[in-house]
Amino acid sequence: VVAASLVALALSGWFAQSQHQAYRDVVARVERDTRNVAHLLAEHAARTFDAVGETLRAVGRLRADVARGIYRSQASIHINLRTLHGGSPLLDEIGWFDAYGERVATSRSIDPLRISMAREEFFRVHVDGKGGAPHVSRPNRSESGSSWLIDFSQRLENLDGSFAGIAHGTLAMVEYDSKSVGTRRKALVYTPPGYSTDRKYPVLYLLHGIGGDEEEWRRGGQPQVILDNLIADGKAVPMIVVMPNGRAQADDRPGPNAMATAPAFGVFDKDLLGSLIPFIESRYSVTADREHRALAGLSMGGGQSLNFGLGNLDTFAWVGGFSSAPNTRPPAALVPDPDQAKAQLKLLYLSCGNKDGLIRISQGVHAYLQEKEVPHVWHVDEHAHDFQHWKKALYNFAQRIFKPAGN
Repeated sequence: VVAASLVALALSGWFAQSQHQAYRDVVARVERDTRNVAHLLAEHAARTFDAVGETLRAVGRLRADVARGIYRSQASIHINLRTLHGGSPLLDEIGWFDAYGERVATSRSIDPLRISMAREEFFRVHVDGKGGAPHVSRPNRSESGSSWLIDFSQRLENLDGSFAGIAHGTLAMVEYDSKSVGTRRKALVYTPPGYSTDRKYPVLYLLHGIGGDEEEWRRGGQPQVILDNLIADGKAVPMIVVMPNGRAQADDRPGPNAMATAPAFGVFDKDLLGSLIPFIESRYSVTADREHRALAGLSMGGGQSLNFGLGNLDTFAWVGGFSSAPNTRPPAALVPDPDQAKAQLKLLYLSCGNKDGLIRISQGVHAYLQEKEVPHVWHVDEHAHDFQHWKKALYNFAQRIFKPAGN
């Protein structure tokens, strides 16, 4: 009961508008049960009362973060009950893994994308009604009433699995003349389902990592499928996505020593601003202003996106850095004028996995932005420096760009 109740409390605020009456009924029931059980356990174990209070404070922090636009892909309330001396139950562990990489306790992963109702086994507190100590047992699956648990275990591992029966966009490799590099260069371009010159589209420029090229996102992240699905579901604005080669040199292949090509990433802004963007805006039906341009990337491309996006706010209003690499400029150099950033940015999105050895880069930027009160989204999940994180980052970022404030 406690486990089900506190999980429901944690997210009941998010889904108060749910159209499923069954869910609303469950929320009301488990919220009632939570308060009853918390009162009961407080009579038998002072530590239990403290644990319940800490859990509710954790719920409050989670809700406050959601209100500020901070979403966690691993954040939950998870209670373990065990029987101690004399049969008195104790809340043994509060599950709370916050987005700043601090392990308060273990938890199951929750993603607030979808709710499914599932009958689960869990510990139930029994009271004899005569003043005796409660005891704990595991109910069978046939029991009714509060044996409903709200299951938020839906994951994103299949977010790049194509939905059936939806329209699909198109991927095309294009070539353009680069003034700064002095060669013809390639870029992979996604146009959304139903692309037409009768309307104008926003553009996301999506950058790869140190060992990649214009094909890396397609090979590892399936961005065309992610965008198709989001657009079909009404969660993303139809947009063009341009995946260029961020290694701005004549031989732009990573070669046997990709790290040796790092300097070419540092001068890609000249190619991006001086050649690629003008080419895209001359070839495709786009709205050519800052409010309709976004720049994001993974790893080395995340550093490029922060460096070049925040350094050119007259060109980009939406900026995202996913697991940004050490090429990222120091935070004070990224945002030397916080007031300008506040005024011009539509969205600044930072993300990293808590198993990523480079998380300190993103944490440093996040801390500086917090200190200077620059609005941004800070998202941490349970992954490492890999496409499991980068796919989720694109999935989350794509839903937030090119939309009015408050959407």
